[in-house]
Amino acid sequence: GPEDPKPAWPMGSRAPGILYFNVYVLAHSNQALRPEDASFIGTTGLDGRANRFYVDPASLTSLVSNAQRVRFYVQGVTERGTILPWKDCVFVDVSG
Repeated sequence: GPEDPKPAWPMGSRAPGILYFNVYVLAHSNQALRPEDASFIGTTGLDGRANRFYVDPASLTSLVSNAQRVRFYVQGVTERGTILPWKDCVFVDVSG
């Protein structure tokens, strides 16, 4: 998980290659958070740059209006099309 200091894959094993990432957003005020409640806002690579995702604040207005904190979830999709489970994904909190 994102707060677990152990590597997601054992040392010496090859981590799966990530083809792209799905990005989600969830407005919150420190209550119990579930990634399943987040709203999908896009996928990396749609603009031709695989390792970048631009967030236009204007497009988030209806999802996060009046929120004190917003959490962005980043979920990998492997080269074989496997969507990583939430426990293997990362997030970042942003205060507004």
